[in-house]
Amino acid sequence: MLLNTRGATKKPPTKRGRENSSQSEGDISINIDDASELKSKLTEMKNCMLTKEDLKSIVSDITSSFLQTFREEFSSIQEKLDQTLKDNVNLKEENKKLTLEFAEIRSINEHEKLRTDEAIRMANYNEQYSRKNNIRVLGLQNDSDLDNKQAFIQSIQRCVDISIKSEENQAIHPLPARDRNKPVITLVKLSNTDIKGKIMMKKKQLSEKGITCHDDITKKNLTLMNRAKDTDICEKAWYFNGQIYAKAVNKVKVKIDLYDDIQHKLSAAQNEK
Repeated sequence: MLLNTRGATKKPPTKRGRENSSQSEGDISINIDDASELKSKLTEMKNCMLTKEDLKSIVSDITSSFLQTFREEFSSIQEKLDQTLKDNVNLKEENKKLTLEFAEIRSINEHEKLRTDEAIRMANYNEQYSRKNNIRVLGLQNDSDLDNKQAFIQSIQRCVDISIKSEENQAIHPLPARDRNKPVITLVKLSNTDIKGKIMMKKKQLSEKGITCHDDITKKNLTLMNRAKDTDICEKAWYFNGQIYAKAVNKVKVKIDLYDDIQHKLSAAQNEK
């Protein structure tokens, strides 16, 4: 009984059939296919990967493109720079030309100014020279029937001891008065400087008798004399024998002209003393 029980409970080993063998072969086939596919993908990836030569080629292309662009840009900049330098040279030449023209024009202007100043100076000198025998008289009255020449001679001789011949008084006429309240100025033209000098030497005595005598000074010389009087270091300015003179505070006397720097001229005269 015991043996039977044991025999009843023990199962025999299971025998592997052909079905399991086929399954294993299928798995191997799948693995081979996967490996082939993987190899194919790896080959494809390998083919897609950049080689050293590819990198060199790419770098070379980029470098060449950059250098070409750089050369083109540099060439354009160089052309602009060359044009700028050329324009600068042209401008310098033009500036040099204009500078020379300006210097020439300035020289001409200075020369013409000197000529103009000299012409004005000579015209003023000639005008003053033509007036050298003239006297301007204030306070001259003619209450008689005498002509102006005789009235002048008698008025002067009545005030001072001077002998004046009729022919020494060449012309006489009153000047138009701008202000009726001011005394009439009479212009007297004498024949020579001697008789004029005799009268002018007595002008203080004549002034005390109501007759004032002045030299017939041109407008430009009057302006020059007043300009001298307005100078700080000028003590006195006066007319004598066709010229204007100025005296500084230190008693230095100088002859001045229309275009003189009076302050400078008086200062220079002081330093020379």
